[in-house]
Amino acid sequence: MNGQNVSPPHILVVDDHFPNIDVLRSFLEREGYRVTPAASGPEALARVQQDRPDLILLDVLMPDMDGFTVCRALKSAEQTCSIPIILVTALQDPEHVVRGLEAGADDFVSKPFVAAELLARVRAHLRTKALHDALTRQMEITARQNEELRRLETLKDALTEMVIHDMNNPVTSILGNLELVRQLPPALSAPQQEALEAALNSTKRLMRMIRNLMDLRHLEEGRWMLQRSPVDIQELVQGVLAELDIPHMKPGLKVEVNVAPATCWLDRYLIERMLANLLDNAVKYTRSAGTVRVDGERMEDWYRLSVCDQGPALPEPLRQHIFEPAAQLEARDAALPRGVTLGLTLAKLAVEAHGGRIYVEPNEGAGNCFVAELPMRPA
Repeated sequence: MNGQNVSPPHILVVDDHFPNIDVLRSFLEREGYRVTPAASGPEALARVQQDRPDLILLDVLMPDMDGFTVCRALKSAEQTCSIPIILVTALQDPEHVVRGLEAGADDFVSKPFVAAELLARVRAHLRTKALHDALTRQMEITARQNEELRRLETLKDALTEMVIHDMNNPVTSILGNLELVRQLPPALSAPQQEALEAALNSTKRLMRMIRNLMDLRHLEEGRWMLQRSPVDIQELVQGVLAELDIPHMKPGLKVEVNVAPATCWLDRYLIERMLANLLDNAVKYTRSAGTVRVDGERMEDWYRLSVCDQGPALPEPLRQHIFEPAAQLEARDAALPRGVTLGLTLAKLAVEAHGGRIYVEPNEGAGNCFVAELPMRPA
């Protein structure tokens, strides 16, 4: 009944009457089980600690320590509580059945037992025990694997943060030197000047990506403490547009701004990063002769700030989760620029950190409107 290299199930038979032990032992060994006898409650507890059985057949009426007491001791210990216990008893009183169940017994067999019935109950509980043991082993393996994954995740995060910070310094240096070259007296040809602008734009975009990664880590890990202050929305929008320098990013692109005046209590840096990412994506979406629109309006205690592009319209299913990092592949399949979701994920976390919400709706005609609704004051 067992595989060639698998040990037979181990059954502990506990009874103070040796003829009963001999009968059960002979019967069970014929069925291929390994049987260990114990003639008392204390001996049974000692045997369990020495060689843990897969199942226990436990007599109820024994001197010094009865079967109820033994059962209760085994079921209350973490190391032995999963061992199935079948009480073997001549007691038919329902009160004794209740006592056995309260002690944690898994089943009962009456004396004199019927061999077929006893064997069926033994097999059923051994199958349950085997499944329990297999599940326990799998859970232990999973726990070890999870611990290793946590260790690797911590190592990956530490290496990622180190790489991000190490990249920041040389990129900052490159950007500074390119800006310096741009400010020198005009000695470059038109193609050289165009190449310089392209290098500047690419370096700025790389810098924004680095800042996105750094800020995302802090927001996702809850390490960002909002620094709220009164922010003039019109002035904030103009500042972000000046920083992006869209005419040099994409010559010929038109930017329309229609932002109603308002002062909101915000973390200025985070909302600037949010708006910069939305505008950066809008510029990438929209063709050179197209228009990017920035709108803002006050709605009672909220301010609605939107950035609309004329790029590929997001399909409805993708609009629902475009701010999630996993949407990157779907965005690529929808012919959207690669790298779009990193900035959008940061935008979502920045808005939600303020207690607001961000979503996408279709732009009139073509494209998308990314809308951030921000509270005027903290809740």
